[in-house]
Amino acid sequence: MKGLEKFDKNGGGRSIDGIPKTTENFLTLKEGVDYTTVLKNTAIESDHKYQEFAVFISPSLGEKEMEIEAPHWRTVSNKNILTILKNPYNNSEKDCFFEVNTKGVGYTKTKALGANIEDEDYWSAEDPSNDHDYGWKMFGLSSRLDYFLYKDQDIMDKSLFLNSRGLRTEVYWAVQKLEKIPYKGEMKTVRELKDLGVILDHRLYSPHMAERVMKTNSRIEELYKSSERREELYSKMFETYNKEAKLKGLEILDQNNKEDQKKFQKVFIKRMGNNLTVLFNAGYMHTALHSSNITLAAEIADIGPMIHISQDEKNKQGWNTIYKGLNYGHIKDIRDACYGVRYLRKSFSTMDKSRLDREEYFSILKNGVNEYLENNNDIPKERKEAFVWWIETISKKVFMESVNLPSFENGKAVSFKDWGIENID
Repeated sequence: MKGLEKFDKNGGGRSIDGIPKTTENFLTLKEGVDYTTVLKNTAIESDHKYQEFAVFISPSLGEKEMEIEAPHWRTVSNKNILTILKNPYNNSEKDCFFEVNTKGVGYTKTKALGANIEDEDYWSAEDPSNDHDYGWKMFGLSSRLDYFLYKDQDIMDKSLFLNSRGLRTEVYWAVQKLEKIPYKGEMKTVRELKDLGVILDHRLYSPHMAERVMKTNSRIEELYKSSERREELYSKMFETYNKEAKLKGLEILDQNNKEDQKKFQKVFIKRMGNNLTVLFNAGYMHTALHSSNITLAAEIADIGPMIHISQDEKNKQGWNTIYKGLNYGHIKDIRDACYGVRYLRKSFSTMDKSRLDREEYFSILKNGVNEYLENNNDIPKERKEAFVWWIETISKKVFMESVNLPSFENGKAVSFKDWGIENID
């Protein structure tokens, strides 16, 4: 096992528990020299420029020390950076964000495990599952496919459109094509790295970087699994909530007050119900809406692979197969989101915080969905009824009955009998 691959095998790509926060040096790249900006969001207002956040890991060349947090092994966040979005799809409303997260900054897990990336020769490994770029996994890097997966919509336009429809999600500020990257203390061109075998030498493979704005990049998965950081993440969760509440004129909550702890959960669940319904109404299926892609501000993260029902009309991927009136991709999103919210409830219990009972989780999610649907009459009645049936059926099993619903992966046979649901297949 060569290069960075051995760190990926050590506990899996999303290792969390037992890995504390650490810091590493990052080099600020130069626009026009080290990268070319290929997408820029002019609707974002800030006292900062996106170029400040175009950084790459470099222990020997880096001039900026930044925090590394598990399991974000190819991103780094700048916190307490206020950005305001005036969405061109919806000019009447503004949205606020408090972190700038840079994606494709190099593999940060080496430092988290006590190693030095500059000691490693190779940053790629063959991927037998073919889930990554052209059959190869690039550790710490993102590529053009992450931002231009579908011909008819780039990642920036997708994030703006979904935000305008009411989805709480990341919004992309800029996307850059990398020309030079720090490697073992020297700046190397992408061509040189390909020739050295450091990264994949494929004519279509092109490493890219992006800056996205978020309310927080911390996820439910981290709160649930990280014993070392759980209390810190809990405090950050309320801090982020109150930042938004202050700007939007909402009630400020006290993280130590038991009633406020319940109020937070009510808002979070309702927001997730809204998120699911926005995706359904807009025709988008995330297909990986689990706890690692739901932030502690009830945002949907990593929207790049998210697919619109029109982008797979021939149903080659299976997400558009209809079960009891609803696309399989939507059904999977409901299941995954409910599990994520249940992990939030379990986290409150682990920390001995006040939590809502199971019935309240069920009813708040259901009511949040119904409230959205009542205000949107452009959905056909049959589709709306099918969506509500699946919301109620799945959330009841997850929250009230604590039934285990095995995850169905794309390409595998789907049998809802495994969920205790008959006459669906």
